[in-house]
Amino acid sequence: PGCGRTRLTRFRPRMGEAPDQSNDETRGMQMMKEHYSQGDGEMDDLRDMPSGGVLWKASLVLLDYLERKQADTLKGKRVLELGSGLGHMAVELYRLGAHVVCTEQVAMGALQRLQTTVAEAPNHSAAGGSISAMELEWGEAGWTASTGVAAAAGAGGFDIVVMSELVFDESVHEELLWTLEKSLSPQGTAFSVFLNRPFSMMFFVNLSDAGGFEVKSVAGEDIDMLGMLTTDLHMHIITRV
Repeated sequence: PGCGRTRLTRFRPRMGEAPDQSNDETRGMQMMKEHYSQGDGEMDDLRDMPSGGVLWKASLVLLDYLERKQADTLKGKRVLELGSGLGHMAVELYRLGAHVVCTEQVAMGALQRLQTTVAEAPNHSAAGGSISAMELEWGEAGWTASTGVAAAAGAGGFDIVVMSELVFDESVHEELLWTLEKSLSPQGTAFSVFLNRPFSMMFFVNLSDAGGFEVKSVAGEDIDMLGMLTTDLHMHIITRV
């Protein structure tokens, strides 16, 4: 079951004060995250969306963390989001001034939904960033086929890689690890979030065995669960060593 309904309130400026559009946008995004992370009659970890596709709620928790703790470092950075789903993460990072390449598979209309989200996103180019949606299958073959992602990575790779709820399927760990190793720049940082399920932690065992990476857990006091009931959410920061 979900956490009940969320009451939304409208931001109002003080008397005699002009509305601050950036503050209003931030408040609106916060209300969206709180609203979609909760709900009645649904699983605590995901929500089936009316437009199709699934919203993985842990992605909202990671988005909230990036906005609160990493916003200053995102501006101007080249960001690759793996498994972007509905695209809400990518659009918000673009609003914060990042150059975002969000990716999905063609299967089950995932890429088409993502492309629609990007096409309909507000124009935030004044913040200095950009956004594009591209097909990407994980692994060497998929990387080679996705010339757009490879071109965006360039010789140096992406500054930031974002991974939300990608490690629940053990069968894709090898391809996901290959893609992370290929895409992350030598000085880059990857952010991962997931709810613990059977075999999820095996990805980080494989990451450790591969060598060349340092993994740090994000402290619980730095994470806002946005009303989600679960206590088994894990967020990690991954860097090269």
